[in-house]
Amino acid sequence: MTSAAKGLVALAAALVLLAPLGFAWFVSSFLVHRPPDTMPGLATHPWTNADPRSLHGLAFSDVAFTTQDGIEVHAWLVPATTGTEPRRGVVFVHGRGGSRRFVLGILDELHAAGLDVLSLDARGHGETGEH
Repeated sequence: MTSAAKGLVALAAALVLLAPLGFAWFVSSFLVHRPPDTMPGLATHPWTNADPRSLHGLAFSDVAFTTQDGIEVHAWLVPATTGTEPRRGVVFVHGRGGSRRFVLGILDELHAAGLDVLSLDARGHGETGEH
């Protein structure tokens, strides 16, 4: 085999091995994460400036807690309307590029199931600071 043929074989092997990595990068950087300012229709979406009371008529509290490294994490606490029986709850954490407002799409179902809901803005999202 000539050196030119060996070079072509090496190039083809490299492409075969690197193509899946390139595809994975494409999927993760474009399809999985779209920064909120580039999401179509976000400015007119009903959740953009909504909260549990304005969208679903549910009472809630704005809460915040500070992490060990000094970041103030903002959240909504939506209590269930159960009596004295033991209560159950769920912590809702949005995906990359989201905010606590993403719970608004399922909040009425969670509330109807009798669950307390804590929905937070992860670090660097919504009203929670960066590092």
